[in-house]
Amino acid sequence: MLLGASYFIKYAIDNEWLGPAARTALGVVAGLAVAVTGQRQARRGLGFFGHALAGGGFGLVFLSLYAAYRLYGLVPAPAAFGLMAGASALAAFMADRERSGLLALVAVVGGFATPFLASSGQNAPVTLFTYLALLIAATLVLSRRHGWQWLHVVSYLATGFTWLVWADAYWTTADWLVTQVFLTVHAALFAASLRGLPRAGAWINRMPSAVLWSAPVVYHLASVINLDAFPAALLVYLTAVTLAGVVIAEQQAQPWLRAAVWVAVAWPLVAFPDAHPARALVLPTVVTMLAVHVLHLMAVLRSARPGWQGLDIGLLHANALWLVLALSEAVQPHAAWLVERSAWGLTLAYAALAVWGWRAASAAFPHLIFLTATLAAIALAVTLDGPWLTVAWAVEGAGLVRWGLGGDRPWFRRAGAALTVVAAVRLLGELGQPLAADAALVFNLRAASTALVVGLLAWLAREGIVRAPRTWRHSWPVAVLITGAAVIGVVWLTAEIHAAYGQRAWMLAYTAPAAALASPLAREATVSVTWAVYAFLLVAAGIRWRYAPVRYLGIAIFAIASAKVLLLDLSRLDRIYRILSVMGLGVLLVLASYLYQRLLDEGTADSAAANREVPSPAPGDARIDGLPAGSGGSAGGPIDGATTPRS
Repeated sequence: MLLGASYFIKYAIDNEWLGPAARTALGVVAGLAVAVTGQRQARRGLGFFGHALAGGGFGLVFLSLYAAYRLYGLVPAPAAFGLMAGASALAAFMADRERSGLLALVAVVGGFATPFLASSGQNAPVTLFTYLALLIAATLVLSRRHGWQWLHVVSYLATGFTWLVWADAYWTTADWLVTQVFLTVHAALFAASLRGLPRAGAWINRMPSAVLWSAPVVYHLASVINLDAFPAALLVYLTAVTLAGVVIAEQQAQPWLRAAVWVAVAWPLVAFPDAHPARALVLPTVVTMLAVHVLHLMAVLRSARPGWQGLDIGLLHANALWLVLALSEAVQPHAAWLVERSAWGLTLAYAALAVWGWRAASAAFPHLIFLTATLAAIALAVTLDGPWLTVAWAVEGAGLVRWGLGGDRPWFRRAGAALTVVAAVRLLGELGQPLAADAALVFNLRAASTALVVGLLAWLAREGIVRAPRTWRHSWPVAVLITGAAVIGVVWLTAEIHAAYGQRAWMLAYTAPAAALASPLAREATVSVTWAVYAFLLVAAGIRWRYAPVRYLGIAIFAIASAKVLLLDLSRLDRIYRILSVMGLGVLLVLASYLYQRLLDEGTADSAAANREVPSPAPGDARIDGLPAGSGGSAGGPIDGATTPRS
């Protein structure tokens, strides 16, 4: 019918039966007549039919008003805007009165289409966004009265589309304040729309809530982009968001919300010094970082009670380590000496918090101890100009793993293991870098960090065995820890050998060029022999402690050393270095094979003798690997009074 009516009107226009004013008036009157007819049909019991007919009538009204403004210029832009907004309001009134969701959809779509249909081509953000705020509020009221949840989604998507079109066409930094005010107003309205929406049940019922939960994220991203050219305003905004998020999360008892707000604020603050490097902004930046840190710290410590949430515990650790990184980024370009002082200051602050936690019997006390140790290690590494980030990950990861071993805390063990792996990977990367020409061999910061990481891995393996000797001694986590420490050790030895010969070649370059040319040959021979010695010690230790993974690692290093000698050393090295490399490896292989056979035979004989001669222990007389309880040996102490035979 609409299509046929349009052809008739076109025919009348072509024959000049109707002028522009008559055409548009006829369209408006016809549209209203159809809408009234549809309303009457709905009241007679034909609800959906009548509402659809009324919606089509309002569509004809909008098209007629658009033609009056855009095609014929019969009305100015403000009048067209007002008439279209009035048509939307009338459709909304009828939808509310008739309880028609279809008419409500027509009203909302028509309301959001009005700024596009009646646009004057001029930038009027206050008028536009005030109208949008009223439209969002009206949609909120309408959907609340009748439970039309999907109407929120239509309003949200239409608002976002309007913002994008306006920003692409008109936005400049001069509009930052108006933009920020109305972004906040619109975000608040959509946040209010979330109240009462279902968050459980079928996915179709949860969809409006899921869509609207993206509004805070979109608002935050848009605000950061809008305020990026105004650093002071951006810092104020980030502080305000943190305060609001912490308060709301506390009122709603939602730790995940506090963690989400921290993530949303932490990354812009870390990137802020690079984007705004002015010296005058250093103090405001540092103050904002400290404010964000303290607000989250207070909220987390307030929640520290029995049954503490894992998210809050993770936030406590992440918040402390983030502050070290953020302060370093802020002050390093302008006052490098402040990095060391800030690290020590944070260490003292967390030490004081640990004392408070101990006196108050807070559930956060062990975590504050771990953080104090981590911050102290960072401060020491910064003071000595060492790899402080590697040290931080290693100490923090080891602390979390150790805390996770104290009970049923798999989350801590996994998080600590991830940090420990990151520290080990970073350390291996640092060992691959050349040592400074003036650095001391062996006794240097790189060696100290290597010793720390290796010691922490060994300590974690020991703690796991002591706390769960039955399940941990032969478990894969202990094997990974021990073999990882051993691998780091051989990589460090190789790095030190390269550094030693590199320094020697540099010193001989001017005094003895011939000796300098021979230095790489001596280095390769030394590496081969060192690997073989290291493999021999691992095999011996694995046999002595009856621990197969260490033996297998030693055999693997022997294989690598043998391949290196046969494939590389024989073709590259000079005669004397070739002899030393091959003979050294051969002697160590013979000694290792002899030791392997001898000690394994002795172990088998001892086991057989123990099975023949050692009587069964009396009740309560616990024995491990044939040793009385409490005696020395590598097996440890008693295990719940049970008897463990030698394997």
